[in-house]
Amino acid sequence: MKRLEDQGNVTGMLEYYFHFFMGLYEFRRKELTAAITSYRKAEAKLSEVDDEIEKAEFFFKVSYVYYYMKQTYFSLNYAYRALEIYQRYDDYFIQRLRCQFVLGGNFIDSLEYEKALDTFIEALKIAEEIKIDYLIGMAHINIGICFDELKDYENASSHLKKALDLLEVNDHSFVVKTLFILTHVKIKQGDKESAGVYFQKGHEFVRKSNDAEYTAKFKILEGLYFSNGEYELISEAFTYFDSMKIYADLENYAIEVAQYFHRKQDFQRLSEYYMLSVEARNKIRKGEIINETQSSYIGSSSVN
Repeated sequence: MKRLEDQGNVTGMLEYYFHFFMGLYEFRRKELTAAITSYRKAEAKLSEVDDEIEKAEFFFKVSYVYYYMKQTYFSLNYAYRALEIYQRYDDYFIQRLRCQFVLGGNFIDSLEYEKALDTFIEALKIAEEIKIDYLIGMAHINIGICFDELKDYENASSHLKKALDLLEVNDHSFVVKTLFILTHVKIKQGDKESAGVYFQKGHEFVRKSNDAEYTAKFKILEGLYFSNGEYELISEAFTYFDSMKIYADLENYAIEVAQYFHRKQDFQRLSEYYMLSVEARNKIRKGEIINETQSSYIGSSSVN
């Protein structure tokens, strides 16, 4: 009887790891719905996993996918559950920082910018204590994003430059994100010359790396600010976001594009992109309603 129980436990763990790694794979492919589906199946078998750190890693991965999908409340739920476990152990500073980054990102999405800023400043202190450059750089990026949202573009630019200096040394994957945000901030500052320099560096980076997501994002900047009315670039970017179900970016950038055309008094395009933002918001809300019906999923492996 004992052997049968052991076999059942092994089978359950194998099923957990299969679905967990499938979730990781689907997320890397930006197949977000498929990733969540796999993670749900993995969570059904999470009780078969005895290691608390393994559970914390699972909670973090799920929180990150939900953050990426802008499912804020679900992301916060899983991030806090992961952090609660990591805080019980002394040697998991990096994992705790990752949780703080996700929590801060969710605070930004909830428009709690000061709370997000405090979270990221605390994360920066920890990153500097453990002296890991890419984490220090990521903390500076996040602080820069907070200042950007607070319309403090001088401080935003300062932190983003610090991040770029740290990340460029090792050609880190977050270089392209930093260049994109820094270009955007410089445009808002009215510093078109500096913005152009960062735009060209970012444009070259995505060309070499074949980064589809940031290729689309740089197309938006190019269509709006670095071309002579080549607005089809913007349409191509939104087609990509829609095809990959990246509705949060679609909504955010559609609003910015609508505001741009409002300043241009191009009311036809203004209406078009405003409606795109509304449609994206509705798709995000539908996703929230679908997930809220899965209450057993959220509570099935709660960490007290």
